[in-house]
Amino acid sequence: MKSPWRIRADSRRAPEPASLRVQGLCVDYGSIRALADVSFELHPGEFMGVLGANGAGKSTLLKAISGLVPPTAGTIKLGELSLPDLAPHDVAAAGIAHVPERRRVFPSLSVVDNLTLGGYTTLPDVARRELLDDVFSLFPKLAQRRTQLAGSLSGGEQQMLAVGRALMLRPRLLMLDEPSLGLAPVVVEEMFDRLDQIHRQLDASILLIEQNATRALEVIERAVVLTTGQVSATGTREEVMGSEYLRQAYFGR
Repeated sequence: MKSPWRIRADSRRAPEPASLRVQGLCVDYGSIRALADVSFELHPGEFMGVLGANGAGKSTLLKAISGLVPPTAGTIKLGELSLPDLAPHDVAAAGIAHVPERRRVFPSLSVVDNLTLGGYTTLPDVARRELLDDVFSLFPKLAQRRTQLAGSLSGGEQQMLAVGRALMLRPRLLMLDEPSLGLAPVVVEEMFDRLDQIHRQLDASILLIEQNATRALEVIERAVVLTTGQVSATGTREEVMGSEYLRQAYFGR
C-alpha cells in the first residue's frame, strides 16, 4: 500500500544531497583515544550502518560529526563543508539531524512543541506545518498525542518523537544512535519499518548506529564496523556480514 507520507521538497527548499567524507578521524577524551584514524565515505542517499560492540566509539563518531566533541585529528566534510569548523547549531542548520541515544526529548513540552523545535533553523511556517502533517502520517500515534507532554509518552512513542523531530529539519543527513534501545520487540519492528520507509521516500543519507546487527543488516546498504575506535571492516552488508569480527562479536562464531 502506498504510504500517505508526502514529500514536498519544493515548499521545504530541501538542500542538495552531498557525500559525507570522514578521513583520518581521531578523537581523544583526555588520555583515552576513543577514535583512531577512522575513514569512510557515505554517499548521497545511502543507508549506512555503524556496527560494533559497546565502547567501540560509535556514539563518539556521531558526536564528532555533529560538532559535540572536537576531533584531535582528521577531517569531516559534508560536500565541501568542513564540519569541525562549525558550531553544533550551524551543523544542524547545514542539514545534519542527530537522534541521540535514549531519545532526549523535552519532557515538559508537548509533542507538537517538540516537533516544531526540530524545524526551527531555516524553515518557513508553511513548510513547518506541512512537515508536521508528514510526521503525523508517518507516526499516527504522535498525531493522537499531539497535545500530550512528551514526558508522559511511552519509550517507543518518545523514540518516534525523537525521529520525527529530526525529520522536521528536512535533513540531508539523518544520524540515529541506537533507535531500538530499550524498546519492546513489536515496537522495534515498527521502528525499523519506518526507517526503511524514510530511506525510500526521503532524499537524505542515513547513518545508523545499532546493536541489533541482525535487524540493521536487513535495511542498510553498506556498513562500517568499529573495534575499539578503529575501522575493522567496511563494505556492502553482504561483505560486512562475512567479516570475522562481526561473526564473533554478534553471532558468537
